[in-house]
Amino acid sequence: MAHKGGGRFANIAADWLACALYDDAAAVATFTCPDCGLGTDPVWTVTRKTL
Repeated sequence: MAHKGGGRFANIAADWLACALYDDAAAVATFTCPDCGLGTDPVWTVTRKTL
């Protein structure tokens, strides 16, 4: 992930929008794949809920 502009928060927001609006596979993996995206970044804490 690049950290230009808005930093990490902006990157996650952009991925969320790409996931929600465009069903972008790379953006979806940021939130769903435990071995990629947020799951491997030590800066983020991932908490999952089963709804």
